[in-house]
Amino acid sequence: HQVANFAEEREDIKAIHQLMIEDLKQREMDGPFEKDSLYIINDFKTYIDCTYIPEDDVKKLITKGPELGLNILFVGIHKELIDAYDKQ
Repeated sequence: HQVANFAEEREDIKAIHQLMIEDLKQREMDGPFEKDSLYIINDFKTYIDCTYIPEDDVKKLITKGPELGLNILFVGIHKELIDAYDKQ
């Protein structure tokens, strides 16, 4: 089963973010699912600006997520990604 969502509006980005958080919480309780999830974030700064995600949540999604089959792909230049994260 494959679901493709593209979020462009602020509320859509927040809704996708909430899905990611709920997905991770469910996986923490039940263990990895039969199928992995992949979320692609093509603008990290906009993602942070729209979701107001705390630093601890970012770290948890990036470090704990892959262990449980929740994968996040950040698209873009590495330096821009690091700079956007550091500015928050």
